[in-house]
Amino acid sequence: MEIEVKGMTCGGCSRGVETAVRALEGVASCEVSLAEETARVVFDAATITPGRIVERIQQMGFEARQKG
Repeated sequence: MEIEVKGMTCGGCSRGVETAVRALEGVASCEVSLAEETARVVFDAATITPGRIVERIQQMGFEARQKG
């Protein structure tokens, strides 16, 4: 799944998003591109919903929405 993430200003922001999303139960991987303002997430749909992943990023103070 790809998520649009707005508001990241540095590498620390993107690393923080990666760390927070990876910590969620059911997330296998998360790669964030600061330049593209995206997060690519692989997850187990039986364990976690896309909405919960987006919500976690929003809780960090960033704008986030699922692409596609």
